[in-house]
Amino acid sequence: MGEKTAPWYKEISRYQWKTLSVAVTGYALDAMDFLLYSTVIMLIISEFGITPGFAGLISSASLMAAVLGGYLFGVLSDFIGRSKALYITVIIYSIGTFMSGFSQDATQLLMWRILLGLGMGGEWGAGMALVNETWPSKHRMKAIGFVQAGWPIGYLVAVIISSIVVPHLGWRGLFMLGVVPAIIVGIMRLKMPEPPSWIETKKSEKINPVELFHRKYIKRTFILTLFTTGGLFGYYAGGTWLPTMIKGPAEEGGFASPELVLPLMLVMNMLGIISFPLYGYLVDRFGNQKSVISLCGITCAIGMGIMAFAGSNIGMLTIGLIMIGLFEAFFVSYGVTISESYPTRIRGTALGFVFNTGRLIGGQAPVMVGMLAITMGLSKAMIIGSAGFILVALVSLILPQRNLEQVESVSNDIQSHPKEAQI
Repeated sequence: MGEKTAPWYKEISRYQWKTLSVAVTGYALDAMDFLLYSTVIMLIISEFGITPGFAGLISSASLMAAVLGGYLFGVLSDFIGRSKALYITVIIYSIGTFMSGFSQDATQLLMWRILLGLGMGGEWGAGMALVNETWPSKHRMKAIGFVQAGWPIGYLVAVIISSIVVPHLGWRGLFMLGVVPAIIVGIMRLKMPEPPSWIETKKSEKINPVELFHRKYIKRTFILTLFTTGGLFGYYAGGTWLPTMIKGPAEEGGFASPELVLPLMLVMNMLGIISFPLYGYLVDRFGNQKSVISLCGITCAIGMGIMAFAGSNIGMLTIGLIMIGLFEAFFVSYGVTISESYPTRIRGTALGFVFNTGRLIGGQAPVMVGMLAITMGLSKAMIIGSAGFILVALVSLILPQRNLEQVESVSNDIQSHPKEAQI
């Protein structure tokens, strides 16, 4: 009989688990702060007397600010470090959410949501770089699967907190709770060392963000940006308006079923929490990433179509939600594929640019849905999200091959020389 192989998690060091926990928590709370708005759109429309189109604009403005924040903090993380950049972004988006609760009109709310977006945009790239540069290649997709699961966790927390807090404190009290992430992540961030690979690069190599657009990298930058654009367009087209569609009146394309918001969001996001790590495990175990991404994109497109044309059929709506909840797991490949396509010296810049340019274009989806909803009804307007998922399926066929050597972890060094890893 051969020797038993130790479980994969036994190979992971304490430091690696710590970087993962910080990244997961930061991303989950990032999602929570952003998606709290989606749960109270109708209350804000009613109080401020704005149109659905302007309400969508507020959401899109956060996403546009996230683009700027992603660009800025992506570059900054290459210069000052992944952990430091992550901490700063969490502080910014927490302040933006907290101050949203004091808004006296829609313009003030728009301003604070823009501040939130600045922090939100930078958090993803810093967290992804931190995990990719500390976890070994053979377990990297699993690790990023856990990080990406932070988004549905945050979505779920947003829906649950909203259902508990809003009846007692209103939407303002809900936003004021957004200061909690700064406290939680601030405590977790204490004494968090930077990745050894970043430290060595910082000492020996010149950081030049413009290198991202040099001839050597421009083709992959373009392809990866198309990849992120498709997925984010599809996700934002549905995710931003979904609670409103379920609660909204039937004559406006809604389901007039506010009591179903919580259970349906629970189903969709619980599936995401399961499917993201599962996706990471399967790709690490069996490879064949391109085929899996293509399958996921096509399935999400079909799920969006079923959801959009479900009419008053709650069963069809649920089927569509389940399909998207299970197969949106291709988002896991964003963090790993982008990271492995660039050297350490420009990895933060690449993550920030590629993902947030996808946000820039995909972030137009909430406004487009809001505008189309005036003539088509809200549920049918969401069909435009299918186009984004189809783009994902097509681009997956030409994605760069994984370059595992590009981000080889040197995290073992931190176990024997922990003080040298702090900067």
